[in-house]
Formats: sequence, structure tokens, C-alpha cells
Amino acid sequence: MSTPGNTAPPSPGFNLISNSFLPNPVVTPRAAGSWVMQQCPVDLEAYELVMLRRAENAPDLDEDELERIQQEHLAHHARLRESGHVVTNGPVSDQADPGLRGLTFYRTGSLEEARKFAEADPAVQAGRLTIDIMTWYCRPGGMTKPGRPVSI
Repeated sequence: MSTPGNTAPPSPGFNLISNSFLPNPVVTPRAAGSWVMQQCPVDLEAYELVMLRRAENAPDLDEDELERIQQEHLAHHARLRESGHVVTNGPVSDQADPGLRGLTFYRTGSLEEARKFAEADPAVQAGRLTIDIMTWYCRPGGMTKPGRPVSI
């Protein structure tokens, strides 16, 4: 890939144009102000990421029903973590999109399998949440370090 008019070599990262990773590019100057980049293989781990969003037309439910759904939602995710299908999950805060409610990192091996588990969430079935699903990549072992402890 050539980048004309750019004096700096391309940076490692995800190339949105080619839909591929350029984690450790081999970059060689071509002519003044342009570079030739070749992709080098990189080892990554893949997870299925589900973003839970507040449904736009969520049904109006009384407090008891909302509490029941929330408890079933939490139990559903606890079972998925215990079974090894979910690596981690939880709510989000301080997000730019107030409709984004939480993230779940699945380890099922396919988007279809993760979708089945996510759609079985009682909060999704009740129409309170919707899901966006995608593949997420990280360096091997990247999901093992603990985060900052908080109480909410």
C-alpha cells in the first residue's frame, strides 16, 4: 500500500479501507514523501463483543417487573460466565451514547453462537435491551489483567 504525500510511515493498527490489521507493518521509503507498506502476520485472540443498548421503544413496565427482569438478566450472565461462554461483562458509565448500557465479551467461536446467547437474555427478550454484535480482537492474554476496582 502506498501513501503519497505523507512524510511519516504508516502506524500500526486496523486499516479500515482494506478491513485488515496492519499491526507490525514493514515500511520502506519509496520516493520522497511516500511509503510502501507490507502486512506482516500478527497473533491475536478473537472474542465476540455484544453491546447492549436501551431499546428505543422499550415497553413500560412496573417497578416489580423491571426488578424481576434485571435479576434474571444478571443470573443469565452469571450462568454464561460460569459455563465459560462469557469472559467478562458489565455496565458502562460516562459513555457518549446514553443508549449504550453494557458490554459482554463472549468466547463462543462464532457470532451466531454468541447471538443465540445474547438474544436469550431476559432483558433482550422483554424488549428492554437490543444487541449489536461484532468480533473484537486483542493481543493474546490481553483479557487477563484486572481493572480498577470500583463499587456501584
